[in-house]
Amino acid sequence: MAAHHPATGIRLEVLSTEPAFQFYTGHFTDVPAVDGLPARGPRSGFCCEPGRFVNACNVPDWRGMTVLRKGETYGARIVYRIWAD
Repeated sequence: MAAHHPATGIRLEVLSTEPAFQFYTGHFTDVPAVDGLPARGPRSGFCCEPGRFVNACNVPDWRGMTVLRKGETYGARIVYRIWAD
């Protein structure tokens, strides 16, 4: 997943070994200004969370990717790269 803010030149890349991700746009964000920090309203930010397929434990073909058997281990790699042009 990649994002770019043209006005600031800030870029974000999210790289992961996970097969899917959740993306949240903050549509219902409503945070007032506090202690000199600016207020934040709808869609003032977003969140990208790599992970397994939603509801995978309830889908027979995907269940194996979310339910561990005794002795199995789970691991994933997630890299968030942030820079400015």
